[in-house]
Amino acid sequence: MAPAVASELPVRWTTGGAVWSTPQEAVDDFLSTGAVTDRALDSGLNRAGWSPQEIREAMNKLYSVDLASVDRFLDSPGGQALLQGQANTDYPYWCQGRTGVQALRAAILADAADGRISAATTMALLPTNMRLTPGVSQPLLAWWVFLPARIQGGAFNAPAAAGAPVAGAAAAPAGR
Repeated sequence: MAPAVASELPVRWTTGGAVWSTPQEAVDDFLSTGAVTDRALDSGLNRAGWSPQEIREAMNKLYSVDLASVDRFLDSPGGQALLQGQANTDYPYWCQGRTGVQALRAAILADAADGRISAATTMALLPTNMRLTPGVSQPLLAWWVFLPARIQGGAFNAPAAAGAPVAGAAAAPAGR
């Protein structure tokens, strides 16, 4: 399930006085073929600390999740801290962070609707353009690579709703 209007520029890299935008098409090309056709994406990959192939594999890796458990986790203190931490570093370009948590939460839940999440799909489902905070030492792609695993782990450990079965589907990555 895609948002009504998905972001066309999911990644904006801020370096000094410049802002470099990476279109979703360039991200999709990289994730599907490994081709890097965008200068800002190339720079981001060079600063990631991993090879482009490792980034591709990690971004495309699927994790099994239970949507209700993901929703409960994102509403928990730990889930709120995860969303807020991500949104403090990678936030909506035009709103300077005021709607980052909501945008990220919406993308995660849309991605989890089919019982699987990945960094690539969550990024593609962002309803707004996102911008990396200037001067952040943690590379943007590392934030995205680890996000699905952190969500899966949090959802797996989220308390079940009263009367609901305990979710156990979040134990291992899934294949499509």
